[in-house]
Amino acid sequence: MEREGVWQALVPGRIDMGGHGFNATLRDWGRFGLIVERGGLLSDGTQLLPEGWIKEATTWIRARGSITPEAPDGQYGYQWWYNPVEGGGSDPDGAAAIAKHSFWAEGIYGQALAIDPVEHVVMVQWSAWPAADPAGMEEEMANFFAGAVAALLGIAAHLVGIA
Repeated sequence: MEREGVWQALVPGRIDMGGHGFNATLRDWGRFGLIVERGGLLSDGTQLLPEGWIKEATTWIRARGSITPEAPDGQYGYQWWYNPVEGGGSDPDGAAAIAKHSFWAEGIYGQALAIDPVEHVVMVQWSAWPAADPAGMEEEMANFFAGAVAALLGIAAHLVGIA
């Protein structure tokens, strides 16, 4: 990390608040996302997370309420989320396919860390929505991320084509 982060605890030194409470700079959240995208591998080659932990953490739990037409396999695991896009079965721009292999850490006021380990893309979003989880915003974030990944892939394909 470039800067010191802040960890909030219910009782400092005794009781941590699982699932929230870590504050860091945008750039440091991005660094954290890169470590996760690489499966827990630090840039110096040190394996920070146990082998297979990311796969386990993103094998979605099929809990009641988490199964939807867009997320038939569930959408939650170890504080990571599957954030589907709606497409009605068609996927002309590839957004649903990109969403399928991406996973998210999400805050209720629009903070997000989106990771696509297949295309090696990490996005950090800071927001301050006026209300917690407004209807449609998570889908909008998923569509934006998928569109950004698709655009990056198109740019890369174009650059390879002219090289």
